[in-house]
Amino acid sequence: MSAGEPAGEELSLWFESEGEEAVKRQLGCALMFAVPDEAVDEAIHSLADIFVYHDEQSHLLPPAGVVTRRIRGRVIGSSVRPPMEIED
Repeated sequence: MSAGEPAGEELSLWFESEGEEAVKRQLGCALMFAVPDEAVDEAIHSLADIFVYHDEQSHLLPPAGVVTRRIRGRVIGSSVRPPMEIED
């Protein structure tokens, strides 16, 4: 860019996650940035509707398991059982 030129749009995102769902979320952010100005409100409302729908459905799901206790330890020994022999 040279002096006098207006700054263009820039998108900088940083994610620390793994898996297919994380990539989909990153792609969603990039797509939202690329939506034409006249469609931004529509896109935000659509995403909000999706969020509300799934939030309302969450009460129908069973509760997630909760870890109530964690134990930290160290293995100091082990044993191997000999194979069982069966005689006829």
